[in-house]
Amino acid sequence: MSPNAFQKKLNKNDWTMNKLRLVSLLVSFSITLTGCLEVGTQLASWNDLQENEEPNGRYEFLEDSGVKVYIPLEFEKISISEYQQIVREKYPEESQSFEIERMNQLKDADGELYLFFDKVSLASITVNTFPFTPLTKQDAQYVLGINRLEIEKNVENSPIEVERISSKYNGSKNDYIFKYVYKFTNTENDFDVYTTAYFITKNFQTVFINLNAGFNAHYDPFALKTIM
Repeated sequence: MSPNAFQKKLNKNDWTMNKLRLVSLLVSFSITLTGCLEVGTQLASWNDLQENEEPNGRYEFLEDSGVKVYIPLEFEKISISEYQQIVREKYPEESQSFEIERMNQLKDADGELYLFFDKVSLASITVNTFPFTPLTKQDAQYVLGINRLEIEKNVENSPIEVERISSKYNGSKNDYIFKYVYKFTNTENDFDVYTTAYFITKNFQTVFINLNAGFNAHYDPFALKTIM
């Protein structure tokens, strides 16, 4: 095998492994999220942007990658242990283990985990740095398909209804934003959880931004200000 051919094979294997890591991250996230943590429904000012209004936030520097993410001012950066304590104090006992497990899954993913929390709306933002993962539109559909199958499998015989609100892919294989929004409804206890997720790849870096809230948040103005 020529050096060029060998390098192409290595690159292909790296891409395949990163895509599998991405699928694994989404699947593990979905499994734990189906516990359907009850979050606050009180709307916050960061979700009340008018058309063309500049979002009110601040840049947070991700030390391990140099990426800068734009976070609403209402969110505080906290540690995993601090968040776990919030979960134990504020959320129903039956939901606590699911949310703590979700955090552990995100923490154990490749890269670093950063966590932000809004005490008013009880919304949380997690940011994972991630190995560079080229992804085509077709790959994104594949990932969504696997993710959906795992979600449906894990909500069987439970009072959880799942609806994909939207999904969108913009860009090219090495420079893209892949977004999806899911709504989880607990029909037994009558509450909703919305998860809005972004995979953003640029300049050979990938980050995963996830927002959990009790309402369908308009987070694009913040996510799109990510600097890589």
